[in-house]
Amino acid sequence: MLQGKTAIVTGGTRGIGLAIVRTFLKNGANVALFGSRSETVGKALKELKEENPNWPVIGMAPDIDKYDEMKAAVDEVVAKFGALDIMVNNAGISAREPLCDYTPESFQHIMDLNVTAVFNGCKAAETVMKGRGGSIINTSSMVSLYGQPSGVGYPTSKFAVNGMTRSLASELGREGGHFQLHAMACGAFCALQHPRERDRPGRYPHGHGDRASAGACAAHIRAHTARPRGRTGGGCKRVPVPCKRPCQLRHRRNNKR
Repeated sequence: MLQGKTAIVTGGTRGIGLAIVRTFLKNGANVALFGSRSETVGKALKELKEENPNWPVIGMAPDIDKYDEMKAAVDEVVAKFGALDIMVNNAGISAREPLCDYTPESFQHIMDLNVTAVFNGCKAAETVMKGRGGSIINTSSMVSLYGQPSGVGYPTSKFAVNGMTRSLASELGREGGHFQLHAMACGAFCALQHPRERDRPGRYPHGHGDRASAGACAAHIRAHTARPRGRTGGGCKRVPVPCKRPCQLRHRRNNKR
């Protein structure tokens, strides 16, 4: 359970982000959802309040690819709820234009939101978690491991998120705080947990299903954040990228029994 914990979820107005917000609230957390526009933030808050008017949830629309705005929003959440325990850097965009149509501006826009904003979220969260620890979760994707037929910016950005998460896990571990860092490739979980779904044709190679349900991904993230913070590598629980290989190995071992 997450009773009394405080979480921020970027990209929290719809899809996986909104499912994470709802799951955290159902498990007792205080939640601040960040969205790209005040209109979408208001719509998400209205939906949540209609479901349970007593849920401790607030919404904001900072420009998260600008560090000063991200930091100010994080500080406002801490002022409201007293602390920050969980930071979910979920906001992101994709594009599928082929290289011949891809503009440098489009590529930079994806990198700004999918990489720079994740860095800003990690840095802003670390400043308020330092000394007490917390969980930082960065949404990744299976295309970071296998690529996709077109739209080079998205898999490039998610590959960068994986590297950022691994590196920060090592760095924050040396500081001696109790940190958990995760890069969650949410689209893989359901497909890999069910062999029949794993083999369904889809855009991912190697037998992946197209995507996990938003609710299943949110439940998986909730389970990770609810675990006690352990010490690995000097104080940082390092759980980088749930990927295809461990799940495949598990299926092979099961098949041998």
